[in-house]
Amino acid sequence: EATTRSNSWEDAPYFPFGRETSDGLAGLVHFPPFLLAHLAAASSGCGVDAPLAASPDGRPWPAVIYSHGMGGNADMGCYALRRMAAEGLVVVALEHQDGSASFARTNDGLRVPFDGGRTRGIAYR
Repeated sequence: EATTRSNSWEDAPYFPFGRETSDGLAGLVHFPPFLLAHLAAASSGCGVDAPLAASPDGRPWPAVIYSHGMGGNADMGCYALRRMAAEGLVVVALEHQDGSASFARTNDGLRVPFDGGRTRGIAYR
């Protein structure tokens, strides 16, 4: 469960969908789900909806877009992406909702487990 920081924004979890994501990832690599269950409650060290700091020179912040690979998820690069953000990059991490993520959920709450991308017609070999 998220906790409140002294900065007034919530701590973002490492896996926003908890056990659904850790179980999906475990299934993808043929591990028993309990081996990755601890990740469901881990913190990412990032803030939920944290405000963007003002640029020191008034110019726009540089940005990086992270797109996970087949079977991955937006959270897998969390620690590297957090470091990039600490160095002044705006980081956008995508969560694919086409069945190629270890687990995803659409904006309207539809569960999208990993299926090799077949949900949206992606060929996976």
